[in-house]
Amino acid sequence: MKKLAMLLLVLGLVGTTTAQADIIWEPRQDAFYEKHKDEFVLEQQYYYVNSPDGDGDFYNRPGGKVVDTKENGTLILIYYIYEDGGGTPWGYTMEENYVNLSQMMNRYDDMEFRGDHGGEIQETAPEKLDVVIPEGKSFLGWSHPGGIPTETEAVFDDWDLMELCQEFYTDAEGRIWGYLGYHYGHREFWVCLSDYNNADLREPERYTAQAYFGENAAPLQDKQENDHTNVAYLVIPVVVAALATGILYFWPRRKKK
Repeated sequence: MKKLAMLLLVLGLVGTTTAQADIIWEPRQDAFYEKHKDEFVLEQQYYYVNSPDGDGDFYNRPGGKVVDTKENGTLILIYYIYEDGGGTPWGYTMEENYVNLSQMMNRYDDMEFRGDHGGEIQETAPEKLDVVIPEGKSFLGWSHPGGIPTETEAVFDDWDLMELCQEFYTDAEGRIWGYLGYHYGHREFWVCLSDYNNADLREPERYTAQAYFGENAAPLQDKQENDHTNVAYLVIPVVVAALATGILYFWPRRKKK
């Protein structure tokens, strides 16, 4: 009976607090956004700066003035996506600037995890676990099993974490993970029910594309080589023009002799 009462209380909290947590942020002093706001699509996903040049440029508006530069591997929250007339998608950040998404790579998250393990995620637990967390004791919520952990706290005394999980996944080591849609301000995360407070379960991060940062980074573009090529295009015509001028100047004099 006590557990049922706690469950009803949590469901009540979900109904009253989710609306507050889901307030959509909008910039206040961005003229471009105000003019095109109906063309912006809500994203609210994290991306890494991932440019073949080694860093990404951030603009005051799509295709406008560069106002910031961030090195590869910097994690950025893309709040909206805007597509310009040429079909180029731009990410809009909480810092109220724009970045060409060709310079970004979205972080591997629950969506990608479900795509890779959809058939392994079940609505019922493979076995019953006793996962009771005392009030105020911390546990880890994960972006996906083995992904990025965030510390949070249990808000009830003798709270059985397993009772609120909606989906379950068993990893290669036999550990059972449970998925929660909401817990006291935290939404859509996983908990390792077999070991709920062990940060060492984190695995090497996966990427959704070839990364230009990290241990296995793709080679960056050689800006110096490109500069030499550009210089050659400028120098060669000058040299040709000089030779032509010399021939025209000296040829008639040699003919007279």
